Amino acid sequence: MKKIILLVFVVIVFMSCSNNEVKKENTVSNDNPKVKIDTSNQGYEMLSDTVISTLSLDMVPDKPPILKHFDKKEFLDSLIFSVTKGRIKAYDFFDFTPLSIDEVKENLGMVRDTIMVENPETGDTTVKVTNGNFEISNVREVVFIEKWYWDKSNNSLHKKIIAYGPVIYVVKDDSTAGYPVLKRVPFVIMNK
Repeated sequence: MKKIILLVFVVIVFMSCSNNEVKKENTVSNDNPKVKIDTSNQGYEMLSDTVISTLSLDMVPDKPPILKHFDKKEFLDSLIFSVTKGRIKAYDFFDFTPLSIDEVKENLGMVRDTIMVENPETGDTTVKVTNGNFEISNVREVVFIEKWYWDKSNNSLHKKIIAYGPVIYVVKDDSTAGYPVLKRVPFVIMNK
C-alpha cells in the first residue's frame, strides 16, 4: 500500500512539473560581452559566435540604397559627438577593452600635433600647434559584430548585434606596403 501511495505521489509531482511552462534563457558568453536569447518556444543552436560584417554607406548612383531612409550624416554626427563627449562608452574593436576619450580622438585623427613652420620672409622656424580634424566623409562603412543562431524547428536564422562602429578610410602618406588607403575601425559601441 505504501508503494502505491508513493507511486501516486511521484506521478502527481511529475505531472505538475511538466504542466508548468518554464521560460528558459540561454546566456551565451564569449568572455565579453554577454548575450541573452529567449529560448522558451524554440530550440536555438549557436551557428557562429562571432560574425563580422561591414555595410557600405557609399551611395552608388546606379543601385538602390542598401539602407532606405537612413541619414548617414545624422547617424555619424550623433555617434561621433556622443563618443567624443563621453555620453557613450567606446570599446576597442579587437578585444572590447574600454577606450578613453583621448584614445578615441587619437583613433579618429583628432589629436593635437606640433609642426615646424618656416617664415618665408625671415627664414625663422616656429612651432605651430595644430588640431587634427575629423571628416565625416572618411567614414565609408559601418562594421557589425554579431552572433548568429539557428532554429532547427523551422530552419530560420536569428542574429544578435553585439557591437557596431564606424569604419574610416585613412590615406597613408607613404605607400610602402602598396596600399595607399587603409580601413580602420576607431571604436565600437556595445549594443546592450
